[in-house]
Amino acid sequence: GRRPRRLGWLGLAVPIIITVIAAYGIDAFRANADELRRGQILLARVSANANRLEVVVSELTGVGVVVRDEKNPIFDSDLAELPVKTDFIRGLIAGDMDALTELAPPEKELGRVEADFADYQNLIDRQTALLSDRAFDDAWIFNRVRVEPAFDDLRSQIDSMDEAYSERAESSSRFASFGSVLVVVFAVGLLAV
Repeated sequence: GRRPRRLGWLGLAVPIIITVIAAYGIDAFRANADELRRGQILLARVSANANRLEVVVSELTGVGVVVRDEKNPIFDSDLAELPVKTDFIRGLIAGDMDALTELAPPEKELGRVEADFADYQNLIDRQTALLSDRAFDDAWIFNRVRVEPAFDDLRSQIDSMDEAYSERAESSSRFASFGSVLVVVFAVGLLAV
């Protein structure tokens, strides 16, 4: 008479263990999807701050072409503050890039974004030097010919990486949802027995 009783406990323990393991797996997929979505947020911030950097430098370049050598205290103040502004924005971008690295993103995509961002930063440095030398026409041409295309390349790489994150996040979410459905079906099946 004791043997069926052990099978009864075993019959109850196995489904509980399977359910706990499934719940853990579902949680892992959801956590992965959340990290990937966080990566998308960080990428959006990198993109927004790269755009902000472009606007700060381009705007000053355009005003410089108009002002030229005229004494303009507001423009001169903005020109003097340009390195501080660009360094601040770069710091924000660097922090977000570091956070992306911690998320262990797809290495290939992150490497491309980092390389394009490094190229873009070097070009911004050269444009800023032209502005500091008050070579406004040269800075304007350099912006159009070199900086803007580099910015477009950077944005393209960010968009590509964002797409990779999005696909992976959706895949993880689907696995988690599918796992949840399986656990419910399994539980209903146990209740029916």
